[in-house]
Amino acid sequence: MKPAPIRMKDWLDAHQRTRIAPTDKWYVDFSNRLLPRLAASPLFRQEGEGKQKAAALRLGMYFQDAIARQGGGWCAFTGLYRK
Repeated sequence: MKPAPIRMKDWLDAHQRTRIAPTDKWYVDFSNRLLPRLAASPLFRQEGEGKQKAAALRLGMYFQDAIARQGGGWCAFTGLYRK
């Protein structure tokens, strides 16, 4: 069974904010692409959908932090994303 997708509201709740940032959709989509892979992995196969979804969401947030904190990486990423 396919897990329920991560919604923008889930993403905003995890960040404790109400406004959508320009790159949020990309990270939500990225987290949703991770979700079926996590659900099928040996680490999460036996876990419930909630834990699988939380892991995909947190990995997306980790990826966002890694990009945002690199010197110049965020500008390069957002420039390519906007193209």
